Amino acid sequence: MNMLSTALRERTSLRGALFVPSVIALIFSLFNLTVAPDPAALAAQVRVAVVNDDTGLPFPPVNMASRMIDGLSSRLPVTLETFPDEASARAALEAEDVAALIHFPADFSTAIAGTGPVPLSVVTSGGLTMAEAQMTGALPAMLESGVTAAVQTIRLGLAQGRMPDMTPPVALETEQLHAPVNAAARMAPFIANFVTGLAALAGGIIGWAGLRGIGGARGASLRTLFPVIALPLAALVLATVVAGLAGGDFLGLWLSMAALGIAFGWFFAGSLALFGPLALIVLVPLVFWQSALGGAQMPLAAAPDWLHWASALGLEQIGGHYRTLILGGSIGFPWALAGVAAALGLAMIWLRGAIR
Repeated sequence: MNMLSTALRERTSLRGALFVPSVIALIFSLFNLTVAPDPAALAAQVRVAVVNDDTGLPFPPVNMASRMIDGLSSRLPVTLETFPDEASARAALEAEDVAALIHFPADFSTAIAGTGPVPLSVVTSGGLTMAEAQMTGALPAMLESGVTAAVQTIRLGLAQGRMPDMTPPVALETEQLHAPVNAAARMAPFIANFVTGLAALAGGIIGWAGLRGIGGARGASLRTLFPVIALPLAALVLATVVAGLAGGDFLGLWLSMAALGIAFGWFFAGSLALFGPLALIVLVPLVFWQSALGGAQMPLAAAPDWLHWASALGLEQIGGHYRTLILGGSIGFPWALAGVAAALGLAMIWLRGAIR
């Protein structure tokens, strides 16, 4: 500790390496988790325009599109809003008053009563918020499968000479494992993952800048010591915010965040000590691509093809472990990943110390 206090007196900028990671952990976790979106509330706010130009059937006197719309209203997570014509609906879509448009043409019922394809059009927009675009992007496939099943049911009823029964033939039972306690819990594994890496990177950069010129065993010892002090403290702040706002195993979160933070802190410190600013070419993407690499916000398989090589690193184990601690599950701590990062980091730190 004498060596540490001496270094802090000699170079006051090093104090940031101890406390900045905690400040980053507090700011990023608190501000992101307190405004976490609720998927159910979001879906209800997505409005989809519906235009029914279907002229219906004279016998039996029924408007199939109206029946379809009633069924879709109760089954789709979005809100359907009726418009008098396609022109007004398209104008609303252009103005972003609605997120998509479903148009039932005049011959919709006639087509169902026949044997050919049934016309139905969906118009979506790319000029929407990301959440709206994701939801409406799945709308065509949902409509196609749902309407296809309904058309088959209606045609069967008409062939048997009876009014179509729109009651679903399947009594679906749903069960959700590890249900999140609130909206913040859905976002918390990603925040925990990203902030763990970001705090380690910030501490590593400040430590590298403050320790420049200090070589040998003293420099290596300080680079080894700083992450051990700073990152468990940052992990304590992060675990407190995450567990307080999203629930989960506080002790497990703190210990995991601290262990991963130290491992990454050594790896970042060693990379910067050995390669200087050039190391940031690798380290910055490694941290900021955590939405794809870390397996907390989306599977790595959903990332761009050119990024799939990163699956060999096993970083998605971190997201899986944080999900287990926050939401429940059985994915254990990534010991191999943390051990390799720590070993490589310490090797680079002490190699640098031996060079100077």
